Order: sequence, then structure tokens, then C-alpha cells
Amino acid sequence: MKCIRKLREKGCNVISITEQAKGCDDKTVLDIAKQRNAILITFDKQFGYVIPLLSPDFIFDTLKWVIFDSGILLQGKYIVVNESKVRSFPISNA
Repeated sequence: MKCIRKLREKGCNVISITEQAKGCDDKTVLDIAKQRNAILITFDKQFGYVIPLLSPDFIFDTLKWVIFDSGILLQGKYIVVNESKVRSFPISNA
């Protein structure tokens, strides 16, 4: 995905479920994030279905804001983003 490439170009260590474990269920995604001590960011309200209507540039700009500018503490959380809000939840409670 374009946004993944752009985040990697900015120096982010991005693990893409689409690249590494496409088709896995939500629990597996959370397990992968927990095992790798990774920050999990999704644009999916139901968590598990990629919303195709968002442009790669919108996704990149939003991820860039969440990671670098939002001030949200990301470690140990999974992040749910939509057009109007950002929610974070502890991975351990997922």
C-alpha cells in the first residue's frame, strides 16, 4: 500500500498484516501486535475489514498525524481511527 511505503520512507518500522498475514482474524492480528510489542493502527470501525473508500494519501496523512503529532501514547495500545475520531485501547484487554 502507498501509505505503508510512505511511512517506511519516514523511518517507521511498519508491519503490514496485508503483507504478512492477509486474511487472518482479529484475534490473530492482536496476537501479532502483542508478540511484537507493536502499535496496532486500523481504520476499521469493526476492526478486521479494510475500508476501501479512503484514499492512500488520506490514510498516510492520518497515520502520520497519529504517530508523530497527536501526542497519543501508542505503546501497548491498538488504535481505531475514522474520519472524525481516534480511539485507543490496551492490547492486553482485547
